[in-house]
Amino acid sequence: MTPVSSIRVKKRDGREVPFDQGKIADALYRAARAVGGGDRLLSEELASVVALYVEREWKDKTPTIDDISDLIEKVLIETGHARTAKAYILERDRRNRIRASLRVRRDERGVALGASPAATGPKVDARTHGTIATWSKAKIVEALVTEAELPPPLAEEIAGEVERRVFGSGLTRISTTLIRALVDNELFERGHDKFLNRQTVLGLPRFDLDRLARAGFDADRDVTLAGRALHDAVAANLWTQYALLEVVPQDAADLHMAGTLHVGGLAAPTLMQEIDLDLGGAAATAADDDAVLAWRSIVREATHVASERIRIRGLDKALLPRFANGFAPDVAARRLVAALTEPRSSALEPRVSVVLPLAPSTSAHDLARARGLERDAARAAWHEFTTSWLRAVAARRETATVPECVVELGGDHDDAWGVVEQAVVHEGVPGSVRFVLADDSLFSPALAAPLASRVHVDVAQAAFRAHRFDPDMVIASVQDAVDAALSACEARTRYLERLVGVANPREALRAFGVPATAPRHEIALAGLDAACRIVFDQSAATSDRAAAFVKSLVERVGARVAAGAKERRLAVSTAITHDADVLERFGEIDFARHARGRDLHGVAHDGRAYVYGAGVLALADDCEPTAAARVESGVRALLTAPTTLPVLHATASDRVLFLREFVALRRKA
Repeated sequence: MTPVSSIRVKKRDGREVPFDQGKIADALYRAARAVGGGDRLLSEELASVVALYVEREWKDKTPTIDDISDLIEKVLIETGHARTAKAYILERDRRNRIRASLRVRRDERGVALGASPAATGPKVDARTHGTIATWSKAKIVEALVTEAELPPPLAEEIAGEVERRVFGSGLTRISTTLIRALVDNELFERGHDKFLNRQTVLGLPRFDLDRLARAGFDADRDVTLAGRALHDAVAANLWTQYALLEVVPQDAADLHMAGTLHVGGLAAPTLMQEIDLDLGGAAATAADDDAVLAWRSIVREATHVASERIRIRGLDKALLPRFANGFAPDVAARRLVAALTEPRSSALEPRVSVVLPLAPSTSAHDLARARGLERDAARAAWHEFTTSWLRAVAARRETATVPECVVELGGDHDDAWGVVEQAVVHEGVPGSVRFVLADDSLFSPALAAPLASRVHVDVAQAAFRAHRFDPDMVIASVQDAVDAALSACEARTRYLERLVGVANPREALRAFGVPATAPRHEIALAGLDAACRIVFDQSAATSDRAAAFVKSLVERVGARVAAGAKERRLAVSTAITHDADVLERFGEIDFARHARGRDLHGVAHDGRAYVYGAGVLALADDCEPTAAARVESGVRALLTAPTTLPVLHATASDRVLFLREFVALRRKA
């Protein structure tokens, strides 16, 4: 006789599970209670009798659930428990009728809990897919095992209890939303909270989605959306929810929602935030017009890999040889700007930034000289191209999204201050022109690697939490936030490593000539000037005490980042944030908690003139160009990433004075 422990039972959905005598006892006990009984020991004895029948009659084949039910009825009748047998038969018939009539509406996911087209029983009405499937407890078990990662026995137990509640409710129609709620309730009541997040349904409230669809207006981002951008906005909302649950560690996610951190790239966790495209070697032998179209095609394809920014480099190497062959610099600028300009509706796509060095690189000069274009002529042609670029961008930016111009200050460019003065005039327009310092130490090969994530740290919030006049407490608080930021960077790397095939952006990067090396990360500090005003009672970052504090903060944070990156085997750089949206978000959060928060962050709500100093916002009347340049130079010497040089004053003369002073200080250093 086959031992009952080795016998398996075939379920209605075709699965085979071990024979469970305890479930037989439970069913007998429920039937007895229905007729006024309730002897648990007797139920267990009768269950052992059923087990004996199973061992004897099913030793060479697999019984079905219905076979076991028939045995239970037989044992009850033969042992003189007719009333209990009748109650069991009636309950069995009731459950079969419910199973045959209950319809489950699939209203949230492509695969619904309880959906099994091949199974018999309750129907599943999948409204979003126009199909009807049948009730299947097995699908609930499968979802709990694969989605919530429950052990199979526990999943079977949870699913059985959910089925009992559904069948006992008297409902003839039920949605997967309610089924999931019942599952979550069972998990919670049994103390299995850790599995709940895996079952979380992501989505938008119907009201919000309806408002977006009807008006096309995203109040949170203060933008009007239409066409494809509207669909992208909904997708970004869902991906952000997913990233905060599945990609970002809990401590970093909590700090992000509290406004202590701003974790970038949440709306597209499967993409790189930024990538660099070197066009110096692309379309090298193509005709001028064909080369421009080829470059445009490369940039358009790169939008599928980068979520926020595509940075184009190497145009000096690509264009100087063409200038030697007669390609006019002004024509080249107009055609490139036209090729890289997009309609306004593409606001949610990655921004294109074109890096234009004031002085062409040595390799670009060598390529031009090989075509007969000498150094002075090459520099003049390049300056003409840069100024033509600025004019072409200015002519289009009112009606379209134009490529941003990133001007590299570095190298031998003493003859290019005229270009700088023109760039400063355009710099006042957001997203038009930025200046960065092109130190060789900053633009290393490591920084050419794709940027997987950038995490911003709100220094001002740390200052609000610390005691007044206690810089060390502020720095300690910022370092704690940096630790959480490093955890977020590590988690993003691990998540990207789990993506396989075409889902892994590093595979796609090879097609663009981008090194498919391990991605890098950046931790950027925000609100330095606001923190100085909090800690030192309205002293700007250009004051001696505040400047010393800022330098100490950046130095100690940099050391913390370097140590944490080495421990985690990550490439992480430090920078000062220039992201206006991030600064505004931090300002709004701090303003909601602290009366002076928004004022200190520099959101211009009171009519006062705000300018930049030490990489952050400052008031115009307490910041001199030379003083700000000294602070900038000292701080940026400690950074490991090229960060935008801040606008100082609205007047071009003050701005140029700042840049001249800054470059002179950096050269001395």
